[in-house]
Amino acid sequence: VRLGGGMGDVIGHNHGELSSKPRWEEGARTWTQFQGASSTVYASGDVSARSRFADWEHYAAEDSVYVSWHSNAGGGTGTSTYIYSSNPPDGTYDPNQSIAGSAELQTAIHDELINDIRGAWDANWTDRGKRSAYFGEVNPNHNDEMPAMLIEMAFHDHVDDADALRHPQFRKLVARSIYQGIVKYFAQRDGITMTLLPEPPTHLQITSNTLGSLHIQWQAPVVDAQNIAGDAATSYMVYLSDDGKNFDNGTEVNSLSLQLENQTPGQVKYVKVRSKNAGGLSLASETLASRISYANENRVLVINGFDRLNSGQLVIQDMPDIGGLVDRMYLSQMNTFDYIIQHGDAINESGVGFDGISNELIEDSVFSLNVADYQAIFWILGEESFSLGNTLTASEQNALTNYLNTGGKLFISGAEIAWDLDNLGSPADQDFYNDVLKASYFSDDANTFTANGLAGTPFANISGIEFDDGSGPSYRVEYPDVINPLSPANRCLDYVGNLSACTYVDTGIYQVIHLGFPFETITSQSKRHELMAETMNFFNIPYFSDVIFADDFE
Repeated sequence: VRLGGGMGDVIGHNHGELSSKPRWEEGARTWTQFQGASSTVYASGDVSARSRFADWEHYAAEDSVYVSWHSNAGGGTGTSTYIYSSNPPDGTYDPNQSIAGSAELQTAIHDELINDIRGAWDANWTDRGKRSAYFGEVNPNHNDEMPAMLIEMAFHDHVDDADALRHPQFRKLVARSIYQGIVKYFAQRDGITMTLLPEPPTHLQITSNTLGSLHIQWQAPVVDAQNIAGDAATSYMVYLSDDGKNFDNGTEVNSLSLQLENQTPGQVKYVKVRSKNAGGLSLASETLASRISYANENRVLVINGFDRLNSGQLVIQDMPDIGGLVDRMYLSQMNTFDYIIQHGDAINESGVGFDGISNELIEDSVFSLNVADYQAIFWILGEESFSLGNTLTASEQNALTNYLNTGGKLFISGAEIAWDLDNLGSPADQDFYNDVLKASYFSDDANTFTANGLAGTPFANISGIEFDDGSGPSYRVEYPDVINPLSPANRCLDYVGNLSACTYVDTGIYQVIHLGFPFETITSQSKRHELMAETMNFFNIPYFSDVIFADDFE
């Protein structure tokens, strides 16, 4: 694990020049040299530098293991693991030449990997077996202080294996498997009862229904019978933030909710939650937010439905030194699961109170959408698309239809809504998109990153709306939808090139603004504020001013 950043500033052994790469991308030999290791560690080459560094850095009294992740090549498929023996990689298995514990570590991790990949990714994934070979990275002559094993996770020259390696969810799955295998190895070795980290909580909501109150609620994470997920949570850590990025140290809660009183009205609070048990803390939930309520204020609801994280979102980078265009798994440019920050900031700037919930609450019919509670709904769909499930499921469509037909208002944004529901969707999906949202799919890609308001529409006074082309602070909008209005709807934004970027409609019963690209990707905060203010004007939701005097007069 490499901590720290910056650019490489050490001329690597036998290189003769700086790498001109971020330090975390540099080879092991150069990095161990930067870390201050002696030439006996790095001079022999990149492969052995890894295990030699582990031996050099390791404190003798520590309890460590060495696990190396590789991709394979040569025309095969599937996963194999190796410990050391003096034979070539010919399928031989000799557990007696490696450091004590290596075979047991290999078995624990290998079995966990195969179980989890077959159970959660591909039931027919090939198990190439546990093997041994004279690989330098696990050679006891380079590192005799800890059990060591090497994983050939998948074949980068096999189309299905390579596709798996490109997928963030596959990497997350197998990373968890490796962790769980290590835990099981130590538990078996030491004869102790183990507890695996829990999964993150789900169905998060944060609401402020009364003056100065804040209610946070969630559901317990999944615990499966397939030996894939973690163990059950015994408590939860609730983290609060004023900006959605910098969180406090957390409050431990032994139930599935947290109620806070005497909060400052008008202050926006962001929240994320982690599950906890004796094994430690889970990854965090998505980030949601609420503006703490004044008395008798108008409120709207923000629903986060952008859960997608897959290989279709990989960032393309030009790296001519290794062959040209390369897919990079820069998660911060794919989905940070906190885009309520941009929405909440703009809504707050418009002087309107809001709550935030996960879309799963609507999908599972746990949370009701009522006009009496929320004058408008703001639905975040980012780049959610058919590749990870419908942008809006049947239950979500039904909930929105019922809400709108009672006088609701909807602001919905995303780059794949029309492509998913109208172009690829079922007849029911198309009916919802055409008859309720009053829009139709025109094309999948506007081939631009700029839109302008149209005269006579809610956004008439807004021009030069630029959204992220990959150089901005959010994520590249790969395929902004081109959407056309269906009567009585009209266009309100056009992309550069005179294609429709946004539709709006007032049916006399409900109102909808539908943006063909994600609102959070608008690069200018001031443009987001302008767009949101005009949305509130169209929805007739006034700016709320807090009471100044004790007699309730402003």
